[in-house]
Amino acid sequence: MAQHLSEVIRGWLGWCPNQEMIPFRKKTFSQETNSFIPPKPGVYVNDDVIVNNGKTGISLTYFIGLLIAIIGSIALFILIIRSGSLPQARILFWVLALPVVIALVYRDLRKAHLEISSDTLIIRRSLHRPVLIPKDTISSVEIRPNEQAFSLRLQKILIVILSLLCAGMTWLRYLQVAAGEITVSSFFLNLGADIGVVLFFVAFYYHFHIRADYPEMLVISTNTQRRVTIYGKNPEKIAKMLGKSV
Repeated sequence: MAQHLSEVIRGWLGWCPNQEMIPFRKKTFSQETNSFIPPKPGVYVNDDVIVNNGKTGISLTYFIGLLIAIIGSIALFILIIRSGSLPQARILFWVLALPVVIALVYRDLRKAHLEISSDTLIIRRSLHRPVLIPKDTISSVEIRPNEQAFSLRLQKILIVILSLLCAGMTWLRYLQVAAGEITVSSFFLNLGADIGVVLFFVAFYYHFHIRADYPEMLVISTNTQRRVTIYGKNPEKIAKMLGKSV
């Protein structure tokens, strides 16, 4: 009886007496689909790269973020002039920017997945459909020095100044709450807006900072006006797998 009971418990736990005889099949993890897929023979795979993909080589998420920042700033200015409602305008800006900030950081953290076969380059990224680029459409592959468009040191200084300003404003509002000049809800509304603005700029700093770790970048141009910028280790190997000399 005890032996039968132990066998039942082992069955619940997934134990198999002949588990050594079960063939093992190697599987790889797909970041895009969150599922296990068998590796394809003869395909070069790289899961440790960051990719900017678009018509100009600039990340689409980054471009949307800049666009929202411009539109949000204009809307903020208009709302302040017409109603004098600064906290509500700042909250509106943060609500518009929040999805972009989350997508920007999440995609950079997950990185990208490259698959290079004999005739196709496949780019898989989180929150994005796979991009298929036939090799015969690639017009050029270049390895360029990774020169940042915006100084990281300047971004750090701006974030520190902005954080100090927000901290000072928060302290002044706290004193106003203690004096009964503003309500507690107004205090927290402004606090949330301040935190949101700081996080927005921190996310964009991280976007540049994680790319600055690579001294070189691989730039792929196609005859369909697409440009792909790849940040990763050993860009020469990726170029070689694409069949292009650099």
